[in-house]
Amino acid sequence: MSGSIHKAKAAKTFCNSDDAPNCIAIKNARLRTRFGADPEQEIATDGNPARLTKEYPTMSRFGVCVLLIVFTALAGCNGGPRADWNEAITAAELSEVGLTYRWRNIVPLHDDEILAKIWHVDENVYCLTDANRVLVFNAVTGERRWSEILAGGDETIYAPSHADRVALPESLGVHTAIRKPGGTVATYDLVIFNTVTYALVFDRTTGRLLHRIDFSRAGFAASTSTACDGIRMFVGSIAGQYMAMELISGLSVWKGAADAVLSAAPVVMSQNLYIASQDGTIYSVRIGANSGPKMWPQPPAPQAAGAFASDIVVNEQGVFAGSTDYSVYAIDPVTGTTIWRFRCGGPIRQAVQVGVTNVYALATHDQFYAIDLATGRRAKWTIPDGRMVLTEIGDTAYVLNSRNEMLVVDTAIGSVRIVAPLTGLDLFVPNTTTPAVFAAGKDGLLCCLRPKMSR
Repeated sequence: MSGSIHKAKAAKTFCNSDDAPNCIAIKNARLRTRFGADPEQEIATDGNPARLTKEYPTMSRFGVCVLLIVFTALAGCNGGPRADWNEAITAAELSEVGLTYRWRNIVPLHDDEILAKIWHVDENVYCLTDANRVLVFNAVTGERRWSEILAGGDETIYAPSHADRVALPESLGVHTAIRKPGGTVATYDLVIFNTVTYALVFDRTTGRLLHRIDFSRAGFAASTSTACDGIRMFVGSIAGQYMAMELISGLSVWKGAADAVLSAAPVVMSQNLYIASQDGTIYSVRIGANSGPKMWPQPPAPQAAGAFASDIVVNEQGVFAGSTDYSVYAIDPVTGTTIWRFRCGGPIRQAVQVGVTNVYALATHDQFYAIDLATGRRAKWTIPDGRMVLTEIGDTAYVLNSRNEMLVVDTAIGSVRIVAPLTGLDLFVPNTTTPAVFAAGKDGLLCCLRPKMSR
């Protein structure tokens, strides 16, 4: 099945791509798992029972029929949706919007398991299933790296965070804090996943579990994902506290208090920690070994009349956040003064995105805005059913809409050049920093799209 690409008012339909991979390798893998053999060598028939009888002369025709029924059942019924690239947007359709497949893969799902979320962080793509199993793929090649069960299926898994070149001893935990320094130290690139009650620290290259940090020891329940400076891990709590926990020991070394629940992930930049609270206040906290003094606002006072309920973006240009008071804020990361405020027509409950010249915001029950980054004084353009930016490439933004279509939009004036239905894909990574689109289907399709090279 193929979607259609349409320019302006014209429509054009393309046939399925000939190079779309079939699922025979996955079917064979299932059979190999069950029979302990290579199905292409031992039970492959290519639909011809005579061939099987010839290769296995002692097998009766009744046995052949039974085996063919089993083969069909195993190959076609896995208890859930079956991923098939023949059902997805084709290379020809992508070409019409200036993109191509960089890679395609199929996430190996268990029976009745579906993909629930995907994230792209640095060199990895993380796929989380509804059973809270994470499968990790190389973002450049699409190669599968490792997988792990993070928690029971009913628990909340927060977005992963990274820390690079972190030196850790072989032994981690509370006992490490009371032992004398020394011993072997290794350097790791880390990924941290957390639930409400604990965090798991992995070597993100190999998938080796290095440490489990239980929040119960510090007496709190997490309400955000984590951030890390390579020494400490930071996380917000439902009681309105932000905790600094030592990676090596897993102990809380200091904490601070906001005036409301924290739901936005903390962000580390330089020596500062940025915290957004549901009381409408964003804090800058100086990261210290034994304390975290607040740098601003002084005295503490909300910048917004509503809650900061979604993640914030922090860079040298500003702290960018959307509030339920219908406004998007740009705040100076050094002084804490408000650079600009833009009022939308509805509450902002999804994290804003910051592009090269635009700040993008989705206002609930309103529309999708592209706000001038420099001044915040005006919306350059809006899309009534826009949802997120999938990537920015040059002067083009690829915008996802509510109908699961990709709109190719001029970033300056908002004109829609072309529209492509993203057939077969359900999950997308919001992205304005990498010239690529990362997307997946709940049935296990996983891909990376890149700009098509001009000849």
